[in-house]
Amino acid sequence: KRTCLDLEMRAERVDEIQFAGKITEKIQSSIRLAQVVIADLTHQRPNVYYEVGYADALGKPLLLVAKNKSEIDFDLEGNKVLFYQNMATLNRKLRLALQALSGKQEDR
Repeated sequence: KRTCLDLEMRAERVDEIQFAGKITEKIQSSIRLAQVVIADLTHQRPNVYYEVGYADALGKPLLLVAKNKSEIDFDLEGNKVLFYQNMATLNRKLRLALQALSGKQEDR
């Protein structure tokens, strides 16, 4: 979230917002409205794979991240995954990827 805020982008996690109704409907709505979907594949959570599949079906740009040494299920292992060691590494890699998606490159 910090990296997105630094780039003047709004980042939303459904578990951090208040809403009424079904969580699946809120997740789907948020993905439909998103300009880009960032998904952490670190713990092979089935819900994350569902969300990635939904976003992919909608043609949303995906940034897949995972902690170093994480196993990626076969259906996504052919995709580019930004592997990170710690939050500093994750923030740096996300910043570069988000800048590339937006067409904004910074000299840093």
